[in-house]
Order: sequence, then C-alpha cells, then structure tokens
Amino acid sequence: MKMIVISMLAILSSCGDYKTGQFVESTVGEVKSISAPVIISGVEKDNLVSVCNSLSQKELVLESAVNTRHIFSTNQTDCQGKSVSSGDVPVTIQKSGSSYVFKKGDGLDFLFPNVETNSSGLFSEICSNLGGLTNPIIGQNEVTFISSLGINPGDCAPAYGEICIKLEKAYVQGATAVVHTKEWIRLRTPSVQGFVGFFTMRKKVSKSFCPEGQTITSSASLK
Repeated sequence: MKMIVISMLAILSSCGDYKTGQFVESTVGEVKSISAPVIISGVEKDNLVSVCNSLSQKELVLESAVNTRHIFSTNQTDCQGKSVSSGDVPVTIQKSGSSYVFKKGDGLDFLFPNVETNSSGLFSEICSNLGGLTNPIIGQNEVTFISSLGINPGDCAPAYGEICIKLEKAYVQGATAVVHTKEWIRLRTPSVQGFVGFFTMRKKVSKSFCPEGQTITSSASLK
C-alpha cells in the first residue's frame, strides 16, 4: 500500500519591489491586488469543502499509519534551475508529539516533512474558515491566494477522484501583494477507495534566497 502526505517546506521570501508583467505559472514575483477580496463560492467552495472533509478522514487513521513505508519520486533544483537532488526516496510516517512527520531511512526529515491535516499545516486556515472564506486570505504580513479551477496540467495533472489545489503565498506591499511562493497539491477525496486525504503529488516553486528572477523548485510524487 502506498500513500502520499506531503507537507510544507518553510521558505522565506526576500524583500524588494517588483514590477508587474507577464508571468508563467512556474514563476514568482507577480504583483496582485488585494483591495477587494471575494467570498469563495460555487465549485471552488465545493472543492475546498471536499479537501477539508478528506483531511478530517485522514486524521482518523494517522495513528494506524505510523511506521508504514512509502516511496516518493523527488526532485529539487537550485536557483539556476539545475537539479541538485533527485531520485526515489523511501519514507515512513512517524509521530512527533501531537503531530505526524515523514522521516527518511536515515532518520532525517523528508523533503516535505510535515503531515498535513485540516487543523495543522497548510490547510488549517482554510478549513477553519470555510463558512466565510475569502480569496485571497489576508493576514497581517502574508496573503494566500487559493485556486482549484483552471490549473495548468503541467503543474498539477488531473486524476480521477483527486483534486488539485494551487496556493500562492505573497507578502503585503501597500494595496498589493507580491507572490514569493507557489504550490500545487493533488489530494485524494472520498470518491476513491484507500487513503482518503493523502496527497499524490506536490510541487513548490519559491523565491527563497535566490536573486531576482530566479527560483528553486521542489517536487514529490507517489511511486
């Protein structure tokens, strides 16, 4: 049996002004308006509700998933886009306090170490505010843009019974926000059997500490 739970690798953004322009999906630095957040509804809302319900179901089985072994195909690039680490990585799920993490065979953290749930991690703010969730979510210092529609299949290919979510993290710059990190996550939903709420693909593109115009990319997918 195989499953994917892929959690966030914390990335810090660099400061500075950016110019608006044309951006492809796999780049960062885009400047977006945050002056008029909208309530998420319709299909977008339905997809997020399904994601949060799936994560809730996952939480019920995490205790029994401890020590299970899974294999991910991974890749990491440096700021110039050169691959610095790639290959199949076996991991196990381990409990750490009240949380769960992925550990490699040598005991070190996996590329995406934290096991995501609807109350902890990447989706916690989304799942706890479904009743009046806005897009973007505006925090004190950071903004999150959410999308489950119109996602480039080159970044997150559709799969039966799974939902792709794109999350863009941005820092506030006046009445706008500058995107420093983009993530794509594909999640199993209750419409398929086995390991509901676990991820089958994750990709992250981040400004990190790279010079302007450069990014690093990390990705992992279930073997």
